[in-house]
Amino acid sequence: MQWLNFDVGDAMTGRFLCSLRMPLDPLFKLTLDQIVDFIHQKRPTMRHRQITIELPEREMEKLGKLYG
Repeated sequence: MQWLNFDVGDAMTGRFLCSLRMPLDPLFKLTLDQIVDFIHQKRPTMRHRQITIELPEREMEKLGKLYG
């Protein structure tokens, strides 16, 4: 199993909130809705916040190789 690491920030203040690690299955395409649902599952207090999701460069390369 592979993992996707990403940072979550507050869109209003631009502050870093947390870093999460999500399991990644290469057989199924990953959607933004799945990532947002995962964030809300792990951090329920962020449900009513506007958030930003930032992927490090190495994670973008990983997704490009899987779904390219």
